[in-house]
Amino acid sequence: MAAKILIIDDDFNACDILKLILQKEGFEVHAQESAEEGLEELKTNAYDLILLDINFPGMSGMEACRLIRQDDQLARLPVIMLTALRRPIQKVQGLDAGADDYIVKPPKPDELIARINALLRRHHKKPNPDKPEL
Repeated sequence: MAAKILIIDDDFNACDILKLILQKEGFEVHAQESAEEGLEELKTNAYDLILLDINFPGMSGMEACRLIRQDDQLARLPVIMLTALRRPIQKVQGLDAGADDYIVKPPKPDELIARINALLRRHHKKPNPDKPEL
């Protein structure tokens, strides 16, 4: 069974590109356009990993990540912040908010897939069922 990834990002073009990259690697991918919509989605559907932007109108991705970490059902869900914010202090703030990783946009596809697979392995989820184990 393919790992299920939720992208929370209001940049439609970035979302479409990410979806194509991830689907090509065998992941099941869904997207939401705001932090609030992403949190609602997580209440009704199970995911194996979240790619979360920071900048949204309304609730920020940082606040959404904090709420995810406070929820007993979601606290162990891997979160990668994927954002255009690149200053070191912003990276530290993202990790302090509870992100497992922080990647600056635009990501290099191979690096993004490698980081996703590494997090999924650490969380005992087979990264991609279509690729043979070594």
